[in-house]
Amino acid sequence: MIVKSHYLFIFLILSALALSACGGGSGGGDNPDTTVRVRPILVNAGTNISINENQSTQLSGGGSGGNGAVIYQWQADAAILITHADTSVTNASLVAPPVTQVTEYSISLSATDTTGAQESDTIILTVNPVNEAPIAQITVNQIAQYPNNQFPVSSSIVFDGSSSTDNDPQSSEAAITGYKWQQIAGPSLLAGVDSTQPVITVVAPVLSESQAASFRLSVTDQEQATSTTDYTVTLLSQQQTQVQVTAKPIRSVFSGELVVLSASASSLAPDASPFAAMWSNSSSAQIADPTAFNT
Repeated sequence: MIVKSHYLFIFLILSALALSACGGGSGGGDNPDTTVRVRPILVNAGTNISINENQSTQLSGGGSGGNGAVIYQWQADAAILITHADTSVTNASLVAPPVTQVTEYSISLSATDTTGAQESDTIILTVNPVNEAPIAQITVNQIAQYPNNQFPVSSSIVFDGSSSTDNDPQSSEAAITGYKWQQIAGPSLLAGVDSTQPVITVVAPVLSESQAASFRLSVTDQEQATSTTDYTVTLLSQQQTQVQVTAKPIRSVFSGELVVLSASASSLAPDASPFAAMWSNSSSAQIADPTAFNT
């Protein structure tokens, strides 16, 4: 019996040790699991985009995962205007910058969660240039006492194309980079004239009959687009060219006093002379020789 008691004592001790190793009973299984499970961030910037300069487009992209609230941010070259009002979503828009040639830009979408974990994805934005043609404009001087765009013989005709414009220049330099004048109708007037200047001057020829003369201006902008415009003037004949008369003023005189009348005449028409004079008056005064320039 003594031996059996000894074995029983040893068994009780081993049983107690086994219970201790198991956490001391059923109460030990109630401790919470405090392990932080990391959720990886997945972000997709979408597909590559190709648009024209100054055009707007939408950015969508997508994202998932992460711990807590996720903040999204689009990034690109400073020349690209991105509008992203709500950073809790990926939806945004952009406006392509002006370009002079096909240009590629990298557009990145990043996602950051509350633990600071971050992932990003990148797409390529291709911007295509779209050039608006320049506007060619011609202004012409006018001659006093003649209808508009009618020029007497030997008069100067100034064609001015410097007011030509371009609405989408690519730099602050001159919007119009080239001028080219052509005559498309009428007697030839461009001989000896530099037709590549913005302003040219021609001289009306001596004609026995009036004729029309037409000129064409072609302008080129910074992107090599061109535009043209035409202008027509009437070249008058010698007979249609007015005589210019100059008379000396008459001072105040007393009744019965003699007055000397003096005048001169000129014309741009080389065959206009000799000139004939004819004085007239609205009073009872007598003119000694009304057909003389000086009387």
